[in-house]
Amino acid sequence: MASPACAKFFCPICQKETKFLHIHSAASLSAVTPKTIYNWMDRGWVHWKEMPSGRKLICEESLGHHVNPANRPPIV
Repeated sequence: MASPACAKFFCPICQKETKFLHIHSAASLSAVTPKTIYNWMDRGWVHWKEMPSGRKLICEESLGHHVNPANRPPIV
C-alpha cells in the first residue's frame, strides 16, 4: 500500500498537529534536493518523524522558514 503524500501528526517540538511530508515533497516545496533535507535533519533544523516502515516524514511547520531561500541556513 502506498503512503500518502502527507499525513497529519502531533509534532512534539511545534506542540501542535501539523502535516508531515515525504522527503521528496519537502525538498520540492523548499526548492532544494532531498540530500539538503537530510542535511537539515542531521543538524536539527527541521523536525521529522520515523514511521514503523523506516520512512522519514518532515514536519511542514518546521520546514516553513526554509521555504524562502533568503531565510535558509547555509549548507556547510
